[in-house]
Amino acid sequence: RVDARLDVVALDLARLPKLLQPRGRALGGRLDLTARVTGTRRRPALVARLSLASASVGAARDLALQLELRASRARVAGTFSARGFSTSARGRFDVPAAWPVRDARGPLEVDA
Repeated sequence: RVDARLDVVALDLARLPKLLQPRGRALGGRLDLTARVTGTRRRPALVARLSLASASVGAARDLALQLELRASRARVAGTFSARGFSTSARGRFDVPAAWPVRDARGPLEVDA
């Protein structure tokens, strides 16, 4: 059985080592992440929540992302909300976990 959890709370992206930052573009903002993997090695399941607030990459400022997802061996589903460059987007998705898609008639859903 697998039961693992990862929590990242208020990670200051500006304090990441330069090696982990894009070349020539400073990072900023706060990252929160909660992820849990359960199940078995053959059939793992992932539930994750990610929040990126007050983010910046180089000259791009005031970026934000909220992501919630559930993943199993067969499907990846969730919701997202993103903001940046004077616009925003929200949506949900439910797609096969394996790519390329083996069954072209299988369900594929993305709403934004």
